Amino acid sequence: MGKENDKIIGDFLFEDFKKNMKEKDEKQVMELMCRHFEFYGQMNSQNIEYALRGAKLSCTHGNKYIQLDMARDHGIYDGEDALMVCGDCILHENIYDFGACGNGKFEPVYSKDAPPPGRKTLNKDGQERHICLPVLLGEWGCGSIDSRSLLISVGPEGKMYEKESFDGEGFSQNTIEQIAQEQSKNAEEDAEYSQALMTCDNLLCLYGGVITIEENPFKMKREQSSIRKTFNVGNNEINIRACSEEIIAFLKCYERGGIRATIEDEMKYLNEGEPAVRMYYDSANKPTIGWGHLIVGNGEYVFLNGVTKNLYKDELSLAEAEEIFQTDITIKQTDLNQLLDKLDLSVTQREYDVLLSLTFNTGTGALTDDQAYPQTKKWFETQGYKDKEYSKFILGDIINGGDDGLKARRLDELEILLNKPYERDEGDLDRVLSEDGESIWLRKDKINELAEIWKSSPDYKGDHAENENQ
Repeated sequence: MGKENDKIIGDFLFEDFKKNMKEKDEKQVMELMCRHFEFYGQMNSQNIEYALRGAKLSCTHGNKYIQLDMARDHGIYDGEDALMVCGDCILHENIYDFGACGNGKFEPVYSKDAPPPGRKTLNKDGQERHICLPVLLGEWGCGSIDSRSLLISVGPEGKMYEKESFDGEGFSQNTIEQIAQEQSKNAEEDAEYSQALMTCDNLLCLYGGVITIEENPFKMKREQSSIRKTFNVGNNEINIRACSEEIIAFLKCYERGGIRATIEDEMKYLNEGEPAVRMYYDSANKPTIGWGHLIVGNGEYVFLNGVTKNLYKDELSLAEAEEIFQTDITIKQTDLNQLLDKLDLSVTQREYDVLLSLTFNTGTGALTDDQAYPQTKKWFETQGYKDKEYSKFILGDIINGGDDGLKARRLDELEILLNKPYERDEGDLDRVLSEDGESIWLRKDKINELAEIWKSSPDYKGDHAENENQ
């Protein structure tokens, strides 16, 4: 039994409660109760849960869904899925582009202080809009900062800790004050704690977009490093619209920088995976910097932090080279996704990665140009990349007449399709042969033969040009 002066208020038992409590004490009790009900009201909702890596995201102004990625693992899991925190809102690490910005219902707000991105693309209705470039205004959140979500431990042991809660045990007013002070101290000074991301939280973009969490990923085992996916469960098929981390590393190996100040100089390549922080002329005599970024126009480049550099003259930091590379990847993904969506094509992760590597190297013209690449265009539009033999001869034809460097790259891309590691191998250039033991290089006759055979495959999509003429 409680003492005579004990008093229960809500779910809390206050010892030696006095009617003439000071105003600050009453305020503290009310704040404690509000936090209690806010927390339990939030956690008892069937529609609110911890946000997991791979959660489906949408933007009010966007034209496609993306999936939430993770810059680093915080060591806390729901089954095999890692929990996210409110600080997981870094562009190109956690958040990617939503396609075109503007969809008819919601349009971006541009101004002198918030100018539009430089590139344009088409939205889902075929209307021209600026490409999405999220400029995030702070971290994930919902409601007041004190009641948004739990603090969780992100220490190396990967354990999760709730803030100390008040579950009905008796405590004095001094205890309340002491616990409140300790919690505040932990939140401010203990770097091992971060605010857990909940599915009710959102992000705001400078251009007016509101990014929300639509749903957590399906409770199923997923292949490592394939988190940015959309799943077509009805067909039991994974339909990818973003590249893997493996192909990012692969591209950096092939797009390593060089030193060549003039076209008369001999090329000196940097170490594998190392970007060029100063402009050099590539093997095609084009001004290049970073990881294969071609410099165009006057060379002026504006970074996300507002700094402007002239890529012809100025030296880059590694962070700036990374930003340019990630922007190039986003652009290439957007272009590739538009083609895949327009033609309603399905791709696995490895197929997507190979197509991205190919377009990063040759441009999207390899998949769209009837004059320069008619056989490759048909291979792409009919989903010929799903046939390994057909793909061998297609990639074996995109080698600029027989360049050994391009042969090595095409072989490595083929081996990705053949479920081998994402590795750079400049060794035996005839290590991949046809099923009959034939060379795969520059065989247009064989490509035509396999294109006809492919028409009888259940995965054959149908010639796009033929469909348009029907």
